[in-house]
Amino acid sequence: MKLRSLLVGLVAATSLGVTAPAAMAGDFCVGVSLPRCPVATFGLNTSGLLGAEDAADLDPGPDTVVIAPHVFDLIEPLNLVPGPDTSIVGAGVGQTVFQGAYPGQDLISVSGEFGSTASGFSVRVNDDSAGGSGLL
Repeated sequence: MKLRSLLVGLVAATSLGVTAPAAMAGDFCVGVSLPRCPVATFGLNTSGLLGAEDAADLDPGPDTVVIAPHVFDLIEPLNLVPGPDTSIVGAGVGQTVFQGAYPGQDLISVSGEFGSTASGFSVRVNDDSAGGSGLL
């Protein structure tokens, strides 16, 4: 009898939708808002990008960090290390741009874990002759 009442309670809780929320790709955004990002939007700057990446890495399941069109003027190199199943997606080459603030600067490194990806952005050095690089 106790087993039957336990099962009835479990079925009732499940039918009411009392379950853990599933992770949704695209939740973690930099400068992007509804409807693409219903849960979390971070500021359109490098600290916002790093915050979105950290939040996506901590969230279980595959997640995407979506970056709005923007030119990020980098004073120091930006190091992105997406966790497993974390994708970092810019708005497109020429739209999301990581640009060096001074000639000869190393710009960005992306060294993700297995299953992570990064795409949809471009890296620009102010002076090609100065030897700066964008390392991806």
